[in-house]
Amino acid sequence: MANAAFHFRWEFPKSLDETAKSFKTIKSYFESAAKDAQSANKEIGDANKSIEDTRTRSPELDAELSKLQSDRNKLTFQLKAAVDYGDTLRADDIRAELQKNAAAQQKNRADRKNAEGDQAGNYQKL
Repeated sequence: MANAAFHFRWEFPKSLDETAKSFKTIKSYFESAAKDAQSANKEIGDANKSIEDTRTRSPELDAELSKLQSDRNKLTFQLKAAVDYGDTLRADDIRAELQKNAAAQQKNRADRKNAEGDQAGNYQKL
């Protein structure tokens, strides 16, 4: 009889404590899930912004490359004229400009490739 009275007196408060502890655990899981969701939303937003930046940058790189190719064509014509007229100093200057132009085109193509790689990586993040 004493055992039954003991259980009656203390088992209910004990079960309430265990229930409260369970609810606290559930609450902490939900809080953690909410933080993870916020973090994921931020990463998605960052990836979308980066994709949009790349979309904007690609036409700029294309325009720059077209300008460099046009400049190269002009320099090639000027080089031919300088060589035909025997102007070796001017020809040397033009060759140097052509080398600079080639380096700029190479950098532009590398930037374009990196931008496309970044964009592909951002799509994977989504």
